[in-house]
Order: sequence, then structure tokens, then C-alpha cells
Amino acid sequence: MTVQPIRPLPQRGVTCSTGSRLPLYGVALAAAALASPASVSGQTPDAAPPAVSTQPAGTMSRKAPYRVVVDQVAGTIQLQNQRGSVVERWDRLSGVTPLANVPSDRPVNVVIVNANPLLYDYGVRAEVIRQEAVTSCRSVGSRFLSEGFLLSSAAVLGISVPSFAPPQIPAGFLDINAALSSNLATRGAGRLTQSMLEQEMGRIRAEVNSFTGFATRFNTLAQTTRDSIALFASMGEGAPLAPILERYQQSLDALVVGLSDPAKTPLLVAQRVAEAAPAVTALRDLVTAIESGNYAGQPTDLAAREAVLLQSRVDAGVSIMQASYSALQRDLLVIQRVKAETTRSFTIRESGGTVRRLVVSATRNGKFTDVLRVHEGDVEIFTRPRAGLACDMSLGLSWLEPLPTYGFDGNGKVIDQNTSDRRVAPVLMLHIAPPNFSALGLGLGLGLGKHSAPDLYLGGTAMMFTPLTLNVGWAWQRTPQLPDGFTLGGVVATPDPLAFDRLRYRFQRTFFFGVGIRR
Repeated sequence: MTVQPIRPLPQRGVTCSTGSRLPLYGVALAAAALASPASVSGQTPDAAPPAVSTQPAGTMSRKAPYRVVVDQVAGTIQLQNQRGSVVERWDRLSGVTPLANVPSDRPVNVVIVNANPLLYDYGVRAEVIRQEAVTSCRSVGSRFLSEGFLLSSAAVLGISVPSFAPPQIPAGFLDINAALSSNLATRGAGRLTQSMLEQEMGRIRAEVNSFTGFATRFNTLAQTTRDSIALFASMGEGAPLAPILERYQQSLDALVVGLSDPAKTPLLVAQRVAEAAPAVTALRDLVTAIESGNYAGQPTDLAAREAVLLQSRVDAGVSIMQASYSALQRDLLVIQRVKAETTRSFTIRESGGTVRRLVVSATRNGKFTDVLRVHEGDVEIFTRPRAGLACDMSLGLSWLEPLPTYGFDGNGKVIDQNTSDRRVAPVLMLHIAPPNFSALGLGLGLGLGKHSAPDLYLGGTAMMFTPLTLNVGWAWQRTPQLPDGFTLGGVVATPDPLAFDRLRYRFQRTFFFGVGIRR
């Protein structure tokens, strides 16, 4: 990816349309038609976002991701760490563009909660603004051994975009007429009497009325579901959409348990038709006898008129129910899919030391054009690489106390034959500092010592002029010790020339100062 020219980060508000929120409407049309006590009005507290989507191909980071959570309804943006704790929070109405500090070695999940897939298509695009020096302890070795200070590769961004597939009708479409007709039985040649008609009607009346009531509610549901979805789209601009759809599905299940699941709808309808088939079959036999003249009474009798009226209601309900069956299944699939898509997740690989701009876009999808849209537009979020501690290496020189070289003078006096004021030694220093203030820090180092042991350094470091550093502190160097009974300046009566050939050594602390070139 080509890195764009360096430009200052903007200080203006996010470029997102955020008009006034719509009021929460009343009960949905379809729920009212079903006369269900469940209502879609009201809202529940926001639920924690579910687990985000997996990383895209090519993103091999084993680090748990940070999350940028954009709430479409509340208008808030949160930065959460890998444990789910909120690190920073912004309000889109405040006009402040978020600048999130994200570790350079962690991917980012951009999670859009309370999304409204009925009105918008969502997406995230990422752009590299500039490179920054990320002096993390993890990369200190590679940076020291590399030719340059910055890692040469800019982050190549990978984005996983979940797709919103069109709903598919489940297999096994139910032919309601066939399911009822297959159970029809022909009556014998016996003549139907009025008492027999009244007795049979008393037996089947409740079941036939129950079935016609179910067919009426089913047809009303099919006719109003499309209008209800349009209403839900409008309600989702002012309140979380998932609880609204959940309450609507509960109203469907209050009618018939499992009706809200489009995959179960064929089985549920077939079961209800099978339960009503014996009563509907008996009613058709009775009406056939009345209309064919095989009835001993008059067609104007109360029982005969009731049977004909019930049969017309059954025929009308079954006809409309058969025609609206596929449309209802399709709309139920839309509701189920939209509920699952109210939380969208996009995965972006780790920054690797770049300042990036993330643009969360909500564009109208061309559906429900008469619904007012208040969340259309883009939200800008800038991410800056951050390290837990800033670590650098430097190679330089240190000045410390000289190591003694013991011997005898001509009078047998123990003296230090090393007359230099300072000892100069190369040192490799590790600098550890806070990420936001790396000019001062802690220094740990190894130096080229004598007597087969390195020098150990501990002190403070200061960045004087890039890349020059000043190091000051304590050093431990392997120092020879006088034999027992010997003291510096003491006189030995019979000096032994080999007395200082096999000395004991121990690390002694001394003050040091030095300079280095930081990498």
C-alpha cells in the first residue's frame, strides 16, 4: 500500500449526519392484528456486543484484538482493550474526532452495534496517514540490527466484510389445499337428516372455528408483515432494533410456538392443518350433502346455513393462506437475518507503526425510501500505534573508576600501579522509558569488562540530541582483591613477586557516565 503524505490530524468533529432521534412508535401493525399481548414498544438496555468475527486471511497475529465499538443509536464510540475494559470513550455529538491509542502489535475489531440493516449498508475502510516510530521492547532487537530506525514495511490492511445475503425460502413448501383434500372422505348413500346435521355441527363447530381463526390471523400477519418491517426500520433510527424485533418474534410465538422461526413455519402450519383436517373434511361432506339435495331438511335451516357459511370461510381462508404463505416466510427470514445483523464486525490487522484513519460508513441501501434516515454518513476514527514501554538500544562509551593493578615498590610497599584517572569501556545499553515521554528513562547495560567478566550497568538515560544519549549511574566491574593480610600502602618485610598473580575477584560498584548512539 502506498503511504500517503504526512498531514496533521484533524481537530474537527466527525463527518456524520446525526439529526434528532425519532420517537419510539406504538405497537407494530402485525402484532395488533394478531391481538397478542406482546408489544414491540419500549426498549431494553443495550446488550454487550457478541464475539467479533475472525481475522481475515493474511492476518497472522496471535494477539487478542482491541475493539472500537460504534453505537449507531447512542452516538458513542468506545475503545476497549483485549479484556473488554473501556479504555477511552467519545461522544459523536461533542464534535471531537476520536484518536485511539492502540498497541501496534494488536489487530482492531471495528464493531457497529445497534445497526439498522433495513436502511443501511455498513462498511469500514482504513487508510494509512503516516508512519511513526514505535519503540516497543518486542522489536528492539530487530530495530537495532536493521539498517534503519523505522521498520520499512507499512501495514497492509486487511478487512473482513460480512455480507448480507438475500433470504432463501426453506425447502418443503406446503400445499395447504392438497393437505386438506387428501383427507376428504365420501359419505354413503344415506340421507342426511336435520338432527344428524345439528349433531355433527356440534361436534366439529369449535375445531372449524379455531382453524378459520388461525387462517384469518395467519393471512392478516402475512399482509401486515411488510408494513411492520417498514415500521421497524423507522423505529430502529431512534431505538435499538434488536429488542424491537425480539419482542415482535415473541408476539408471533404467542400465537403459535415456534412461528417466528421461518425454518419451522412449514412444519407448524402442516401440523395445524393436519389437526383441523378431520373437522374440515366432515364439514365439506355436510355441505356437499346439503348442496346436492341429499339433506332431509331445508337449506334455509339454521344448521344448514351455518354449515354453508363455515365452509365459505374455510375456503376463503385456505385460498388466501396458500397465496400468502411464501411471502410470509420470506418476511420472517428478513426479520431473522436483520436481527442477527444489528451487530456488524470488521477486522483490521495490526498497525505495525502507522497512524491510520478508519472510516465507518452507513450508506442507504435503496429500500424503504420513504423512511427518514438520521444516521447516514461517515464516522472517522484515527488510531495511533502505542507500545506499553518504549525500548531502544544504544552503543557507546562509558567512563568509570579504573581497576587497580597491585604491586610492590622498592621498599616493599603495596601500591596501585595503575595511574590512569578513568577507565574507558564500550557499552551496549537498553533504554526503557514511558511511551509518551521517551526522552528520560531507565538504562540497563553490558560493557566490555576485564578479568573475563562483563561490566554491568544500571542508571538513568537522557536523550540530549537525536540520536545522542547521556547515560549516568552505577556500574559493577570485576575488581581484584588484595590477599589476606595485605593493605594498600602497607609494607611487607619480604615481598613475594608472585603474591599478586592469584588474586580473588568480586564485583564492586562504581559511578559511571557515558554517551551512546541510540538506534
